[in-house]
Amino acid sequence: MEHYENRKQKIDIISLDKVLATDVYERLREYREMLSWELVLPGKGNSEITVDDIEELALDSKSSRILIFDVRSQNLGQLQHAYNRIIGYNRADFNSYCYSVVIGDGPVSQSQSGMGSFHSYFDDIRVNYSPAVFFGDPLLNYSFAERREMGLYRDESRADRIPQRLVKFFKGDDITVEMVRRYFRAANAEDDKKAERKKERLKVLEGVYSKLIEEDFGDEKEQFAKGLTKEGCSIPGESLRLNVYPFFFEEWVLDLTRKPKKPNGEESG
Repeated sequence: MEHYENRKQKIDIISLDKVLATDVYERLREYREMLSWELVLPGKGNSEITVDDIEELALDSKSSRILIFDVRSQNLGQLQHAYNRIIGYNRADFNSYCYSVVIGDGPVSQSQSGMGSFHSYFDDIRVNYSPAVFFGDPLLNYSFAERREMGLYRDESRADRIPQRLVKFFKGDDITVEMVRRYFRAANAEDDKKAERKKERLKVLEGVYSKLIEEDFGDEKEQFAKGLTKEGCSIPGESLRLNVYPFFFEEWVLDLTRKPKKPNGEESG
């Protein structure tokens, strides 16, 4: 397989979801340690991202050091061809000349099946994307009933509202995913106060997700709560760990930018 060794300080954000892609972009752009890195956001600044926009990223992804994939189940049918091309160009270089970061919705049945539900899910993620790190995002995780009601498998559907199980944690009516993402990255805060506001609000989000974990996972709550830490939650018998987006997301990506290039994925001594 051909290797592409001459990669740039470039990060591709690969998602049809403009709200998530913008959240990833803004979080990394505002991270001082990464000012020298180019961030590629699909869609050319348009209000929507199309499958054609993702297709256009494929060839140039051979020059990127980090690829951030949105792998929520609702969009994979539409994106299968584009993702196959991107992965085909880069598979031989994953975890050597380039790294993949995966953000997903997680198993639909995770609250009923606990850690057991992650085995087959992670099998697919690991085989398809060879991720250096996986982030599960509760804002992407809808029940079967919600998916049917919202038509999340139709080509033109979008998930604008937050999952029903999160509604009770937020004040106000018609809370959208975009509102939540903007609030927790302190999008409207003044520049000199943004970092402080973001840190404060992340503690609030930690409290929300801690309560959600306690409700969903019962006896396994302490283990799942590690997903809110940099270490992540280990799944028995699984090499991939569960991290929760956006906790330590910027730090994880920064760590990957600092990894040396290692031919064929070999670790340096």
